[in-house]
Amino acid sequence: MNRVGAARGVFDQLREDNSLEVVLLTGRSRPLDRDTILSKIFPVARAGRERASNGRKLIVVATQCIEVGADFDFDGLVTECASFDALRQRFGRLDRLGKLGTSQAIIVARSDTLDSDPVYGEAIGKTWKWLHKKAKKPRRRSGVASTDALPRIDFGHAYLPKPTEAELKVMVSPSREAPVLLPSHLDAWAMTSPRPAVDPDIGLWLHGVSDEVADVQIVWRSDLPARQPQLWADVVALCPPGSAEAMLVPLYAVRAWLAHRPAPEIADTIANVADAGPTDQELWNQTAFALRWCGEDDPRTDLVGAAEVRPGDTLIVPSEWRGADEYGWLPNASDKTLPVSDLGDRVQLEQRGRATLRICTPICGSWVPPTSQICSDLQILVRQLTRDIEEGGDPPDVDGILALLIDNQDAAGWLREAAKRLRADRRRRLDMHPAGGVVLRAASRFPYRPPGARDESEFALPSPEPDFTPEDNASSFVSRPVKLRCHSLAVEELATEFARRCGLDPGLIADLSLAARLHDIGKADPRFQRWLYGGDEVAAALYDLRAKSGMRSRRLRERAREISGYPKGGRHELLSLAMVEPEVRELGAHDTELVLHLIGSHHGLCRPFVPHIDDQDEIVTELDREFVGRALCASTSKVARLARLDSGVSERYWSLLRKFGWLGLPYLEAIFRLADHRESDIEEKLESQGASE
Repeated sequence: MNRVGAARGVFDQLREDNSLEVVLLTGRSRPLDRDTILSKIFPVARAGRERASNGRKLIVVATQCIEVGADFDFDGLVTECASFDALRQRFGRLDRLGKLGTSQAIIVARSDTLDSDPVYGEAIGKTWKWLHKKAKKPRRRSGVASTDALPRIDFGHAYLPKPTEAELKVMVSPSREAPVLLPSHLDAWAMTSPRPAVDPDIGLWLHGVSDEVADVQIVWRSDLPARQPQLWADVVALCPPGSAEAMLVPLYAVRAWLAHRPAPEIADTIANVADAGPTDQELWNQTAFALRWCGEDDPRTDLVGAAEVRPGDTLIVPSEWRGADEYGWLPNASDKTLPVSDLGDRVQLEQRGRATLRICTPICGSWVPPTSQICSDLQILVRQLTRDIEEGGDPPDVDGILALLIDNQDAAGWLREAAKRLRADRRRRLDMHPAGGVVLRAASRFPYRPPGARDESEFALPSPEPDFTPEDNASSFVSRPVKLRCHSLAVEELATEFARRCGLDPGLIADLSLAARLHDIGKADPRFQRWLYGGDEVAAALYDLRAKSGMRSRRLRERAREISGYPKGGRHELLSLAMVEPEVRELGAHDTELVLHLIGSHHGLCRPFVPHIDDQDEIVTELDREFVGRALCASTSKVARLARLDSGVSERYWSLLRKFGWLGLPYLEAIFRLADHRESDIEEKLESQGASE
């Protein structure tokens, strides 16, 4: 089918027949749900399989998402008429290897698309006329109402009539003109902090000029208390979203859904098949809010309404709002439809390799069949756990719940594996869930591949590595306590090795090494040190300077920040920049501008401006000579001056961009930043192995 709504309508009608096994496959579904659907299709429809006359019969209702990248081989095909090139792709999935010899297919057309279609333009009508022109006309037989009475055309590669160049030009999918790419466009895209007010839409150059609208990612979570949206950010921080549980939906469709407006029609191709959608006034009159997620401590993480949703946003909404099912986007779901399943814990294991379980009533209820005995036993244990938490005292006992899940054959394989890992991990973390219950997280991270998964196929499983890296101060609280000196020297070693293997010249290698050694010295700020020590001023004064702390709880971290006096939104890398700037040449830099830029931008800032930070304290931070060979110091007032337009930060950025190019400067930044990220990952793994500071 050409559109998601039409595919859903056909699917709903077909599955009313209990004798049929029917699945729906569209591009508007979550990757993990799509993997589940593909696991049903692939064994019986993969190319090269041995066909059996008494084998399992399956009907697949799909959109354009099945046209490319899928090595499927179906026995029969019914397709909506599309552009000529799209039809060739669809027929490429019919008897793909020619094992059947002769395969039957039917092409149908909607009369309202023959003049013009939002997806394929006039190509459908032109293709339909050409097919009738080239098809063999059936003999007239009175009283015959079957496919034998339909015009026939052979779509075999060697038999399909070849269109003329003029015919082909009007039958293929509409092509779009792209604007001329100018240096000013590249300059605008290079500015990432902050993004410029006039930011050219890169889609115009990727897909051509059209009326298309960008996508928004939606993630459903069942542990978001609907009446306490102020807790949503704290809840999500305990189990951050992953791309495998996010559904891509057009912006206009998401806005209409949040505004409680009728759902517009959407497609899987790059086209806007909807009308103008709800008006601005209708958007502002809506009542549903979603959580825009940008990271734990990112100020952009906040509740937003329909009118405030922007292209590329990741939105978190309660599962009870519905809007989807196991087959994908379903904005008009009725109250009788089940809430959307929560895939958060599964994503942590399968995509990130870290066993995580949120043990609270809304989630545990979906782990096992509601009619099973294990479900009632689990609910009893969870209620007891909740009472233990409310009464305080010793940490709640969760081993009974984990043992119950491990021994339960009705539980999903990923759930049993997560419970097994958590029960064996004596260093696991236990956090209180803001909405009641607890969150268990394994200290170690190991790849997980479900039983029976294919090693190599076009539907590869997600990587266990994290799919985003925090760019705020939260990155300083994701591992065991680590000394500042140890972290800096380790990053320096990695940056040097990375730069050498990338073939950089000796001067650049030396500058990346120097920047790596100095990038975090701003963490010597006494307030930041008190923060890393949980607000303990005595410990911060007595012990070594830290670069990392193991304080993962978002609430505890915010409380420690307030106690320590560190300003909200403060940036340690800016203090590092202020401390190094006067002495950078004496420290041995070959390219002083590059060293300063790498230090200031290693969390994404200074490209080209520095944000203003409201810091009322006048604090002087000093670093002794032992650390880098020279005594370094800077005050908070000097950091504040970096936000001025005449600070030199933006001039330095543009100078480097002209020197190394639009791709060259980000390349150097990537080498440097990935060394920092990789060292943090190594420190986290050492933590899981019980390594001491």
